[in-house]
Amino acid sequence: QGVRDFQKHLLTAENEPNKAITLFAFDEYFPAVATTDILCRVSDVLTCKPSELAFYCIPKLHIRRVGDHEADSARRAAEAGDGSLEAREISDAMRYLELILEQPPDLLVSWNESIMQNNKLGMYDGCKNAVSWAVEK
Repeated sequence: QGVRDFQKHLLTAENEPNKAITLFAFDEYFPAVATTDILCRVSDVLTCKPSELAFYCIPKLHIRRVGDHEADSARRAAEAGDGSLEAREISDAMRYLELILEQPPDLLVSWNESIMQNNKLGMYDGCKNAVSWAVEK
């Protein structure tokens, strides 16, 4: 319930977060995914390892991957223009943060513009299409 209350608070236009960064950590997979789904609407940037989250329509800062198979996810986000390449070292992640926070925020604006364009192309419609195809049969 705390995650939903946090989201509800931030969905009100005049409310800002109390802190610049809010971190949620979980011991189990499903609550973590559900929290990501809930908070994407009120987040500026998702920081995560490259994974299936690379396909979310939110600006992404990809940090060090866990498995070699995840390298392609970060590359895909960078090619789609909606996220970073993998920041394997802390210094790499810090440089991305500097670029995100600089004024004007060209990198963050660019990622968001790519998301809007990609959305028009239907790039983020995978789940919607899967459900539609399943219902048709």
